[in-house]
Amino acid sequence: MTSIPLFKCCSCGRCCSQIRGFTSESERQFIEEYGYGKLPLIQLVPPQEMTFPLWDFEAKRFKEYEKEFNIDAQIKPSRGVFDLNSNRFIVFTYQMNTQDACPFLEENGKCIAYKTKRAFICHLFPLNRSPYLKLEENNYEGLFGSCHTLDQFKEKFNLNDKKTLIRQLHQSLGDSLLNAIQHDYIMEWSNNIIIELMKQNKIKPAVNHPYQFLKKRIQNSEHMDLTEFLIEVGFKTREEINQLIQNFETLTQAKEILREDKIII
Repeated sequence: MTSIPLFKCCSCGRCCSQIRGFTSESERQFIEEYGYGKLPLIQLVPPQEMTFPLWDFEAKRFKEYEKEFNIDAQIKPSRGVFDLNSNRFIVFTYQMNTQDACPFLEENGKCIAYKTKRAFICHLFPLNRSPYLKLEENNYEGLFGSCHTLDQFKEKFNLNDKKTLIRQLHQSLGDSLLNAIQHDYIMEWSNNIIIELMKQNKIKPAVNHPYQFLKKRIQNSEHMDLTEFLIEVGFKTREEINQLIQNFETLTQAKEILREDKIII
């Protein structure tokens, strides 16, 4: 454990300078097979045009940053559910439609959002995901991003023992690990929300419709953020949503997961 160096971001800006096509090969394959209408969650952006994702509550904050810093980040919906009951598109995530670098990256390699609050996807670097992601149980390929600082010692992590690996990651990365765990938790939460809404007949997702036809319906429909929709249909109160978002942003569930595994006290 003591041989694992403490990771410290050098603020070079490389991870934020090429954000288009921000997807792994396995994610790309999954999106191409299931993301265009085979499942309730519909992808509006092809993998090669994907940039940093923003949950709906994060997108609201970043739209305020656009006004504050006079930046046009072209924040647009990237993924959601088309509800046949209301003929509305329920937006789960947005993305910044930029050609190259993150629009909040300054010339000196610093991030403007550091002065406020960054998104989950920014906070989890130098990881791509957490070691808890159930889609690839005990498979840690693609766990690390392409950070040159981490490249100097990432071979020191024990990829053969999950418990040891998580302890090493927490020792070296701290909040980056917590953000990765929290981000994956929210992904799982959002998928479970769809199931619960369907069980309660609050939504009827469009599934197995021709994608081009479905995309036109989405473009011509009213869009509503997931969190606002949950309040409107009585699934959550405004107070419950505010508390939920606060728990997400303070990494409450990630800390609970690490406590359960006796990684932190």
